[in-house]
Amino acid sequence: MHMAESQRLLTDTGVDHLSDILNDGNSIQQYVSLNPQFGVPQSGFCYLRPFHVDEEKLKKMVQKADSDVESAILLYEAMPDMNCLFASHGPFWTHLSHFELFDYMTKRWPNIIKNSDDTPKDVIQSINYIKKYWFYHGPMNSWLSSLWWSVYMTKDDNRDDPYEMTRVLFYQEDMRTRTLGTYMIFRHEPARGAILEFIRDNREGILKNDFQDKVRYLMKVLNLLGGSEQLAYMDKDFFINYLNNRKDDIITHYKD
Repeated sequence: MHMAESQRLLTDTGVDHLSDILNDGNSIQQYVSLNPQFGVPQSGFCYLRPFHVDEEKLKKMVQKADSDVESAILLYEAMPDMNCLFASHGPFWTHLSHFELFDYMTKRWPNIIKNSDDTPKDVIQSINYIKKYWFYHGPMNSWLSSLWWSVYMTKDDNRDDPYEMTRVLFYQEDMRTRTLGTYMIFRHEPARGAILEFIRDNREGILKNDFQDKVRYLMKVLNLLGGSEQLAYMDKDFFINYLNNRKDDIITHYKD
């Protein structure tokens, strides 16, 4: 990506090309190549207005699971012109994973042709692995886009550390991408803020043991609440008070 030039971007046709050659098993080796050649035709790209990207920040993204939150912040800060509409455009993220951030992706997700125990993958396993991480499946179900959206939803410039709640969301990958990220209520800002503060304040308390199961139950309880309350009109204090009043319930019934 270049700041002074028009931004090249994959089109749906370009993404289809990548998907087709992967499904045929013809491109698997490209994902472990130092100089991948995907053969996307010129018609598979379009060109947008200049789009500011801080490539130095992208280069600093760390390929370690325990550093995902730092990589997410770098990705977010590297694209200050990004808006929600563009961030919902699947071909953008597929382009980024196959080109500008290809090196990061292959190091963060290296088990393309072998498993973590060094046993070989068959062709179908390799194809599914690549599809899972390199291709777009929705805002919180695609690796790079989920990093960006996680920061977008939680950054709060009114805090001493604007990324305090971002770091809470990254406590656990399952919590971020499945338990919280898939619920509609988590898109409601007051509810989201209350949920993250509750998790932060109770991580070493009632949530310390069986953390994942208890957070899932917490979200289940809130989701059921939507059947009796107009949650869109409720403020953050409502959700904080509600969760605090359900502590005993979370401890007792989280396995239900």
